[in-house]
Amino acid sequence: MLKIILFFLVSFSVNAGEVILKLDAEITIDEFNELIGEDQYESFWKSKYSPIIVNTQKSLDEFRDHPRVLIAQNNLSYKVQFPNDPQTHWAIDNESIEKIWDEVTDCEKLPIAILDTGVNFDHEDLENAFWKKKTCRLLNGEIGESCQFGLNLFNQTMNPRDFNGHGTYIASLVGAVGDNSRGVSGLCWKSQIMALKVLDNFGEGNTLEIVRGVRFAVDNGAKILNLSFGRYGVEDLILKEELTRASKLGALVITSAGNESIDLNQKKFWPCSHDIKGLLCVGALDKHSELASFSNYGDEIVDLAAPGVDLIGASIGEITEVDIDWAIFGKDWKVLEDEDNCLDIPSPTLVYPKNFCEKEHDEVELPEIKWPGKNYSLLEFKSNQHEGISKIDLTDCDEYCLVSLASSGPLAVWDFKLKNIKMSKNHYKEFSGTSISSAYVTGIAALLWSYNPKFSLGDLRDALIQGSRKFEHLLDKIKDGGAIWPSDNLQFLKRPKEVRAEISP
Repeated sequence: MLKIILFFLVSFSVNAGEVILKLDAEITIDEFNELIGEDQYESFWKSKYSPIIVNTQKSLDEFRDHPRVLIAQNNLSYKVQFPNDPQTHWAIDNESIEKIWDEVTDCEKLPIAILDTGVNFDHEDLENAFWKKKTCRLLNGEIGESCQFGLNLFNQTMNPRDFNGHGTYIASLVGAVGDNSRGVSGLCWKSQIMALKVLDNFGEGNTLEIVRGVRFAVDNGAKILNLSFGRYGVEDLILKEELTRASKLGALVITSAGNESIDLNQKKFWPCSHDIKGLLCVGALDKHSELASFSNYGDEIVDLAAPGVDLIGASIGEITEVDIDWAIFGKDWKVLEDEDNCLDIPSPTLVYPKNFCEKEHDEVELPEIKWPGKNYSLLEFKSNQHEGISKIDLTDCDEYCLVSLASSGPLAVWDFKLKNIKMSKNHYKEFSGTSISSAYVTGIAALLWSYNPKFSLGDLRDALIQGSRKFEHLLDKIKDGGAIWPSDNLQFLKRPKEVRAEISP
């Protein structure tokens, strides 16, 4: 039996009460204890003081005033850049991609890290596309054995199963098995996908999980990292440091530009806007080589554009919204319909206690709900106690689980959305979004690097950017108006060295 306690997402920007600190390496134990006091903390790498995440009521300024604190920031929240709606798979069925496939289709020797919601490797087009090694380096520095699939950063297991769908879709664009008479082909027909589940089943994650995912990927040989998520607001300096480390160690980081039609010259979107040599930010193109209507842009920020409209990929299955069975809440709860709803909120509204509307109540203890299991489900709702949308992940619920909607009452909840997931090994969907564009560039980068693994990170970056096809109508949206063009990118990489001719006397 699993007991689930609700995590309320107060803001899409920060996780309340969680502060990340990077400390001076010379800090003494006494100074450390004075700084942290009674607060609970956890090291990112288990065995070191820095960086650490602290559960605290102190302000950032209180920490920043300490001479041994180099960086103090919130544990920032990121959201998956989930694609929009579908049509045809034009971006792979074209002459340009066929020319690069004439040279290379196998990326199996190059680990590709997908930092996302996980990947379902039991899908028919991904079952032979996963990373595997006899040993790997764990986050605490120890050596693990029989490593495969990747890592779930939420429970530290090598089971990065996806109940959202985004990560599985992205992985299939990069590396769905090709020429197997099933489903779709990825850009790489053979691949070694390392799945890092850094976003939860609602498509949300934070600095801690993402930084740990980057560290695991790079320390275990991933040469290309795909990050199809983002956030606006303050720069995440802790993540920037980790991505800079990845770049210095020779890894290419590919990020999505975002899907809100925003000029990123004016409003930064992270990690896309980080100024890191080995990082590429990608916007979306339609099949006419026009910038997609939803794509963020910025000729100072967005490095490339790539196909991102109406592409098909692997899906985890059907996700449907189902009605709530109000009977499971029991007799002490009441469902208010329009005629008896005393609150200026949409009906139906679930309240506790049942005489919620009849008088004012002092704080009351809320009963747990015995939620039926055996379904893969995600629950979202709003309440009178918290801003924004509250969420409960029910995917681990077996026979039943005990669910707490809040710590105490009186409580009113509304806008219930219960999503059931019917898992499938052969389901496909078509989507649009800059996530797709970044995955497309990830796949092309993997093909180019597999063509000659001796190429440096600089060679690869030049092939992608300088070897892109330039469009005048993109000049004010994308750096140099560049769009990924697989055959052109390959030709740039293959370009012979300059030949000097001399005339004999």
